[in-house]
Amino acid sequence: MRRISCVLAVLLLVGLAQAQQCASPVSHSINVETRLLPPPHATVSVTGVSASEQLDGPHWWNDHATYHSIYSHGEVPNVAMTNRNGAVAFKTTLSAPNLDRIRVTDAAATKDGGAVATATGVDKMGKPTSFVAQLDNSGTVIRQITTFPFMAEMTCPADDGTVWVFGWDFSENHGPHVPYAILRHYSFTQGLLKVALDWTAIGNRVLFGHHVAGGTAVACTAREAWVYYGERSQFIAYDEETNSFRTYRVQLPNGSPDDLGVSGFARTGAGDFYASLSDGSEAWLGLYWLNVHDGVAEWVVVDAPGNFENGIRIFGSSGNDIVYARVAWQRPKQLEFSAMPPKMPSKWLLNADHRHRESHSPPSF
Repeated sequence: MRRISCVLAVLLLVGLAQAQQCASPVSHSINVETRLLPPPHATVSVTGVSASEQLDGPHWWNDHATYHSIYSHGEVPNVAMTNRNGAVAFKTTLSAPNLDRIRVTDAAATKDGGAVATATGVDKMGKPTSFVAQLDNSGTVIRQITTFPFMAEMTCPADDGTVWVFGWDFSENHGPHVPYAILRHYSFTQGLLKVALDWTAIGNRVLFGHHVAGGTAVACTAREAWVYYGERSQFIAYDEETNSFRTYRVQLPNGSPDDLGVSGFARTGAGDFYASLSDGSEAWLGLYWLNVHDGVAEWVVVDAPGNFENGIRIFGSSGNDIVYARVAWQRPKQLEFSAMPPKMPSKWLLNADHRHRESHSPPSF
């Protein structure tokens, strides 16, 4: 899975090298293309939840799109979901007793057609809380786990019905600066299953969301979890069975801006990781595959149109399909599905190496 809430050496965009034969700077109007993404075989409308409802999304997982509200007082729907046909499955409101304000930090569809959502809230007395909720296919909360003082920021539902939560510890954050687990595995019937990966693995602070420099994302299976932490240029793989993790240094594409970050992230059924990367300019709006090896996680370009109007952004995955839209930061009206064969990445490496050998000079930005 996903995400939500923010990166191979010498891999350059086709056409740009030719356009850069002269010494003049690159114009933002130049359309630079690297087209290795298979054509879409399906689309789905995502207009069932309007921008006026101020819900963040869509986030595609388990053949549904979820949306969540960053901040409200519990007076309006703060979680919504649409299905593969684009129809609205539900719009619901997460709340808490004596609520003053609530922040639904993440939401994702589950395999059974329901959803999970994480939230933090403050009551009218100023007392904070945090929880992860399990919703059925009508949006009704059927189970809920209080995680406080662990503040749940990002979530990933596994196929076995359990859920991974990435967050920070409120009590430790406001007390002695000692290690605490930032990744936790919960069962809605058994409670907390495992705590793992304390913050010292990624530095002296933890930040969340797509608005954080570099972006943050979580993906999982029933026994493994992955954290992309762009602020520290790290990709972390955790194995619950061995209770061990490995940290990979993220390597941004050669010549890319220092602030290049993840705007969308997904893991396919074959176990490949993809992301859309952007620095907010017109030159770096593309789709990349993460080549993880030898202690390094390298971003390999798959599709990079090179202009703002024809950008591309990942919104999730469906089996081995990448789910995306030809937009940059705009809200999409429809999502497209392209099948990503498991052996495709090896071809991209060969193609990228071939393009590099033929290029005469690197682009300047």
